Amino acid sequence: MWRPVISEKVIKSGVLISGLRLMQNQTWRSNKKKRELMILGNQISEIMALHMTSDELIVGIPLNRVEVKLLEVPRYENEQGFHVLSQISESIAGYFIRIEKIV
Repeated sequence: MWRPVISEKVIKSGVLISGLRLMQNQTWRSNKKKRELMILGNQISEIMALHMTSDELIVGIPLNRVEVKLLEVPRYENEQGFHVLSQISESIAGYFIRIEKIV
């Protein structure tokens, strides 16, 4: 399902970049226990939410060595876990993204 991007922000955070790259690495994730991934995913999500000051779902995209683009999208009822970007689309109405839950 496509979700509209409510807002976006570029921040500088080496910690977020490292965490996001690890979580997006399928090989790295396959060697971890689900509980460990949930703890790390929650910590990364909390850091991103603090930067956006939002209760909505925040998806982070590493841009380069120090910058991360944060996208705020609507959170659906009872939605938990860590999500990664799978597809992005631009239209006259704005940006829309597809995400997939990994933990």
